[in-house]
Amino acid sequence: MPLTVDKMSPAKRGGAILLHLSDGSVTRLSPSAVVELGITAGCEIGEEMRAEIDALRISEQTRKTAVNIISVTSVSSAELKKRLLRKGYPEGECEAAVGWLCDLGVLDDAVFAEGLAAKYADAGTSLRAAAEKMREKGVPRDLIEAALADYPDPDGALDHLVAKALRGREPGRETQAKIIASLARKGFRYEDIRAALRRACPEGADDGCAEA
Repeated sequence: MPLTVDKMSPAKRGGAILLHLSDGSVTRLSPSAVVELGITAGCEIGEEMRAEIDALRISEQTRKTAVNIISVTSVSSAELKKRLLRKGYPEGECEAAVGWLCDLGVLDDAVFAEGLAAKYADAGTSLRAAAEKMREKGVPRDLIEAALADYPDPDGALDHLVAKALRGREPGRETQAKIIASLARKGFRYEDIRAALRRACPEGADDGCAEA
C-alpha cells in the first residue's frame, strides 16, 4: 500500500524539508531533491518513489559528511573515501561524494601533497620519511614524486639540523646520542646522521665528534 505525504515542513536546521508520511515516519530531504522528485503535500509515494527518496537521502547524507570532514581537516581523496566507508556509507556513494568534491575543486590531491611536502620540510623530516607519511595518507605515487621533486637535499637538511642542535658547540657522547635519536625519529638513517656529525666536527674522532 502506497504511503501519502501528509504534510511538508521546513527543518529547524540545515535548510532541509521534512516529509511527514502517513505511516508516521518523517523523511528529511533537501529542497532540490523534493523538486527533482516532484513531491508535494498529499502525493502518494509508492515503492519505486520510496526507493528514489532513500537513494537521494543517502547520497545527500554522504556528501554532507564529506563536506564536514574536509572543513575541519585536510585529507587526500583516498583518505576521505576511507573515512566515509568507516561511517557506513555505501562504497558507490562514497566514490560519488569524493568525485563531486574533486570536480568542485575543493578536494585536490596535488595541492594536498604539496602542502604536506612543505610541512614535512619545515619540520626537518627526512625525504624517505616524508614519502612514507604521504603514502600513509593515501597520496598517489606520482603526486608524491612531483611534490618531493624540490625537497631539501638530505645532506643539506641534516647539516642544518645538526648545526642547529649543536649551536656552535662540540658535543660529548651524550649530546651526540640525543641528536642521533632526535633525527632518527624524523626518519633520517643512522649512518647519514653520523656522517653529518662528522662533517660538523671534522677534527673529532672517527666515530663522531670529540668529547667536549
